[in-house]
Amino acid sequence: MDLSDPRSFRRQVAGAAMLVAPPVLVVAEVLHARFETDAAKQLTAVADNTGRWYAAHALILISLALAVPAFLGLVHLLGRGQAALGHLGLVAFVPGLVALTAIVGMELVLWQMAQPNANRDDMVALAERLNDSAGIVALFLVALLFPLA
Repeated sequence: MDLSDPRSFRRQVAGAAMLVAPPVLVVAEVLHARFETDAAKQLTAVADNTGRWYAAHALILISLALAVPAFLGLVHLLGRGQAALGHLGLVAFVPGLVALTAIVGMELVLWQMAQPNANRDDMVALAERLNDSAGIVALFLVALLFPLA
């Protein structure tokens, strides 16, 4: 890798990110514990697999971080003739990335809520409030911009 040539370095970083991010995300999804719609069942699933839950979400965060140079590399490939398309993609990519990162953060909070020393009844009530919140629906809708980008 030639660190002295910025164009070459940018292309190599973007290319490496394009190659590494998808398999990291696949490994994260394989590790991820089952998802339940019921808050009590979800906390049980997380409690049964706390290590896997944490590792999966750490890998998802790594994959999302790698998505940034990968996406910027793809936008750069569009060239000057399609700059508007690249900027439109960035307008969708950034809020989608932020929303996905927020969702991962919430799932890491769920990991802490499932710890044995937490009050189970209080944590189930909190998880139910989060699941029923209108803000969560909006967050998931904004997260859909990420794959759209």
